[in-house]
Amino acid sequence: MLWGFPIFRTTRGISSDGDLQMKQGDVHISWIDRLFIKVETFACYHSRAVIFFSILLASISICITVYSLKFNTNRSDLIAQHLEYNTLYEAYREEFDDFDGMIIVAEADKPEALAGFAETFASQLHDRSELFSRVFYKIDTSYFKSKALFYLDLLDLEEITVKIKSRREFLESINFSPGLNQLLSSINREIGSGVVDFLLTDFIGEDGAEVRASPHSQKIDPTNLSFLASLLEQMTGHLDDSPVYRSPWQSFLIDNGDSLRGQGYMVSENERMLFILLNPRETGGDFKGSKNAIDTIRKLIADVVAKYPDVDVGLTGGEVIASDEMAVTLSDVSKASQISLAGVTLLFIAVFRSIVKPLMAVFSLLLALCWAMGFTTITVGHLNILSVVFTTILIGLGIDFGIHIIERYREERSRGKVVSEALSATIQNTGRGNFSGAITIAIAFGAMTLTDF
Repeated sequence: MLWGFPIFRTTRGISSDGDLQMKQGDVHISWIDRLFIKVETFACYHSRAVIFFSILLASISICITVYSLKFNTNRSDLIAQHLEYNTLYEAYREEFDDFDGMIIVAEADKPEALAGFAETFASQLHDRSELFSRVFYKIDTSYFKSKALFYLDLLDLEEITVKIKSRREFLESINFSPGLNQLLSSINREIGSGVVDFLLTDFIGEDGAEVRASPHSQKIDPTNLSFLASLLEQMTGHLDDSPVYRSPWQSFLIDNGDSLRGQGYMVSENERMLFILLNPRETGGDFKGSKNAIDTIRKLIADVVAKYPDVDVGLTGGEVIASDEMAVTLSDVSKASQISLAGVTLLFIAVFRSIVKPLMAVFSLLLALCWAMGFTTITVGHLNILSVVFTTILIGLGIDFGIHIIERYREERSRGKVVSEALSATIQNTGRGNFSGAITIAIAFGAMTLTDF
């Protein structure tokens, strides 16, 4: 009894005209019997057509898969789309740029090397607007300059207060007679006085009664000439008709006025690392689209780093990690599939002590895999990091049907049956079990379509 249909065992054969021959004693033929009879008859007398259309269908499936199947790296597809927090996150993404996808991290000991790399790299990205909608690495600080004191920390404000009080005489002398000559004379006097006090303190000591620190020693550190250097830099720039002006008084009051952070760059606390945030064009989690953008970024990094050998650069971010995970998974699954297929083939050949029939079974398995991939592309359209590993599983499951069919066919042939009789017995008996097993596996895998991923 199979699925409620009575089946009577009998000896059957195929006549020269392809009709079923039944011996006396058969009283009933179920629809499943008729189906298998038609299949074995058609396969026996139209074998070339079966092979041709099987290969044709596999070729069409391969073309559909290559050009249409997507590998989805979006991790949100692994959870239910209707969940509240996922819906809120998607709404957030529509309103705000996602700068977590790609982050470029540059590290160097010299701030000017980091700034040069950032500017050169950003200029290269402007020509890639089709891949990136926005590049964020520097804040325009012009708006904050007139309100800079409002954004300083309390400790910075206290430090500025101390500096102004300790340099009161210097500031009063400049204010009394404003002008470049007076400014340079005051700076020269302050530096000279500071150097003398510094040398006396360094060589004689601070606790000796014969040395008393001059008030000038608290005014200008002779080892810090940033104010004078900034002043000379602006004078040189003016002579060269430079349109950029930066007040030298910033370096006079704040030691890190010319730092990367002061210029608006996104840097770490010690300013040895600089960050460039990229907002790539939406690819819908498509592996091919995101991989193209990532490969482009890595190529640009290699080209720009060649100009700045002292800068170490890396690429990270959620989208980069997801793309690399998918790339590694695809590579490993491809290797695993090749190894499993080769192992199954060699084991098949060794056990059956034959080459042709095992290779025919493996060839049939490959055709079935092509059909499965084509069907998946048409019905689902994509694979993710979980479903992509099913290829190796299908190799192990699919080869079982070929083993059963070939072994039963060999058994029937060893009993002296001709090809048509052996094929008929194989399909009518072992074919039933294979058909039931295939339906069972199809139902098991088909249940995956009901999941949220």
